[in-house]
Amino acid sequence: KVMMDCMCEAGRDVLNDPEKVKDPVSFITAILNLKYKYDRFVKESFKESKDFQLALKQAFESFLNKDTRTAQYLSLYVDDQFRKGLKGMSSDADVDTALEQVVTVFRFLQDKDVFENFYKQHLSRRLLTGRSV
Repeated sequence: KVMMDCMCEAGRDVLNDPEKVKDPVSFITAILNLKYKYDRFVKESFKESKDFQLALKQAFESFLNKDTRTAQYLSLYVDDQFRKGLKGMSSDADVDTALEQVVTVFRFLQDKDVFENFYKQHLSRRLLTGRSV
């Protein structure tokens, strides 16, 4: 319970940070960094205990679903990755890792339909302008 509250508070800090809210890429990057930090924490400190993994999952679901901004920003992050981010990656393993991180955040979302609508708009714009990787 205490760990879950701590993770929720850290997540709310990201959600309410005015600098991160301005830029969807830095917003999602902060979420991914937070997820990585707590994944490592649970793995190293609690030997991947199922109870703590469940608390981690519930905490992220809780604060990521506070508003639909996360779904919109995730679609913008993916769009940005396909426009320019994935080009700079040296191997397929790097690309797979980047996309796995996005899927991890996507799994926490309850507004998958909102993500889908935004993503369709970004994809069509990317295809029409020919700016996809």
